[in-house]
Amino acid sequence: MRMKNEKIGTLNPGAAKLLRKQKGKCGICGDYFFPTDRTEVDHIKPIKLGGKTMESNRQLVHHHCHINKTKEDLKEINKAMREKGETT
Repeated sequence: MRMKNEKIGTLNPGAAKLLRKQKGKCGICGDYFFPTDRTEVDHIKPIKLGGKTMESNRQLVHHHCHINKTKEDLKEINKAMREKGETT
């Protein structure tokens, strides 16, 4: 579920629930969020790699951490597609 960048002080209820569940820490780097941090909700296992749109597959992350993870996820997705004979 791709969500727009949000600041900690203005989180929607779903993102706020993840923040509480993660005890205020980014699901990728483990650093605490600050009120001014840009955040996004990330699928831990990407949908295109078989991940589900459910709470157990979602994490709240820093925007910059999400950018880096997405780059790695895209590499895996492209590799999987090549192995299946599909193109991007």
